[in-house]
Amino acid sequence: MTDPITSHTAIHTTAIHTTAIHITADTATGPVIDRTRNRSSSVLLAVAVAWVASVLAIAAEDGFVAAEGRAPWPTVVAVVIPVAIFGAGLRNPSIRRAILTVDARIWLALQLWRVVGAAFLFGWAEGDLDAGFAIPAGVGDIATGLAALWLLSRIMVDAGHTNRRWNNRHVVAFTALGVGDFAVAVMTGVLLRPEGLETLPWILFPTLAVPYFLIVHIVNWMQLRQRPRSR
Repeated sequence: MTDPITSHTAIHTTAIHTTAIHITADTATGPVIDRTRNRSSSVLLAVAVAWVASVLAIAAEDGFVAAEGRAPWPTVVAVVIPVAIFGAGLRNPSIRRAILTVDARIWLALQLWRVVGAAFLFGWAEGDLDAGFAIPAGVGDIATGLAALWLLSRIMVDAGHTNRRWNNRHVVAFTALGVGDFAVAVMTGVLLRPEGLETLPWILFPTLAVPYFLIVHIVNWMQLRQRPRSR
């Protein structure tokens, strides 16, 4: 029988992937990419759904559980594969253009989902996860989600005003916070090997949520490089 927490987490993760893909399809405009975006959106959606299904199937058989004394390579590979596929997709000019023409505020808004990392703190409170991993990972995710909310609110309030209260350095700082949070989580996860992290439902975070948010950070950074420098 499927764990209700697993089902809930999988539904939210699938929703995040699907939302991002449909946003990309609906907001990228222009006659050149109008026909291409629907085809690209369908391919991306199919890949995302296939990846979620594969992760669930593998996790159900404890396929991400590494042998005792060995590094958690199955989990590491699961993080790298989606990011690598995304990077390969960006080599296609049509896909790259469709993704980067989406309003940067929309990509930033997707980072609000980072607050679901609070689940790590609940896992620690319930005794499912070690404090050395759960506390920094949970607090870091919450901080990143709140930082995204702060930056997004600044951007929304200042829309249409010349005297902006945010600039490129804010986006750089936010990206550093988000990626740094992942770096700490990966380091503590590898070193401490928290019991339960390689099984359902917790395995869904490193195998689905982490690569997804890394991809969003990549897009945030690429869009930043396209913007004119501001003070």
